[in-house]
Amino acid sequence: MKRWYVAHTQVYGESKAEDHLRAQGFSVYIPRIKTLRRHARKVETILAPLFPRYIFVGFDVEQDRWKAIDSTRGVSYLLRN
Repeated sequence: MKRWYVAHTQVYGESKAEDHLRAQGFSVYIPRIKTLRRHARKVETILAPLFPRYIFVGFDVEQDRWKAIDSTRGVSYLLRN
């Protein structure tokens, strides 16, 4: 049975971690929010992570190779009990 778990990512590594986890066959969800970014007299609307440095990873503990998540590029560690 697939469940959702939280992975802590490297600084600004959410997208990199998402790409590498999807390539390994994991389901990934990163909630994003529209925000304004101001830089050099320019204002842009961007989609930023709602929870910076955290992503949700969906997998089945019994079937998937979930221990590979800790060594995935962009991921610092998988939060566990």
